Amino acid sequence: EKKYGLREVICVPNLGNGTDLDSIGTHASRYLLRILKNGQIVGISSGTTLLSVAKQLSAKLPYTSTTFVPIVGGMGDERVDIHANILVSIFAEKLKANYKLLHAPVIADTKEDKELFMAQSSIQNIFELAEKADIILVGIGGSPKHSTITRSEIGKKYRQYFNELDAVGDICYKFIDENGNAPSNNWNDKIISFDIKKLKKIPFVIGVAAGEEKVEAIKAVLKGKLINVLITDEKTAERLGA
Repeated sequence: EKKYGLREVICVPNLGNGTDLDSIGTHASRYLLRILKNGQIVGISSGTTLLSVAKQLSAKLPYTSTTFVPIVGGMGDERVDIHANILVSIFAEKLKANYKLLHAPVIADTKEDKELFMAQSSIQNIFELAEKADIILVGIGGSPKHSTITRSEIGKKYRQYFNELDAVGDICYKFIDENGNAPSNNWNDKIISFDIKKLKKIPFVIGVAAGEEKVEAIKAVLKGKLINVLITDEKTAERLGA
């Protein structure tokens, strides 16, 4: 917390050799309920870690005035269950809350196509609502070779898109450098997602991520001040604190 100037860090014990997604999801869901107030807006990105958070969520009281909003477009056909649209529906169902849907792919065919999507009023409305979020929950992806999205969208052709030395990980499917910046490139320019620079204006941005392959990505996100709460495991935290 002191090293990176964070609101809070939650370290989940490592009981086995690998990352325990269920345990991380449980701690993240408890933290969300600790800070969530009825009537708030919650932005949700996508991925396997956030699916774990959604699955572990359990609330005694309904949040009938709360709205969950997706902040990234949908992926391809692979792992539909980790799409932001699916996740917001699960979060909302668990909390008896409301949710919005973002009807757009995660990556457009061209930069011009992305701009056309972003100009649609229905899509603009979603991102404008996300800018008013009280809480945003994001996963953090590793480098392109470890990324679910690159495997889904471009498979082994990722080398055509990235110089691996430049991209250490992703947040909201924007690949970032070691300083947490998302440079203009053939990938980032086509991604339909929340502007990561605007994350800095959101009161609570909770990053949920762990694993050896994500250490450099988490460091970059922290360096760029893109999150202010981190939920991870002890092994990852030790690497981040070293």
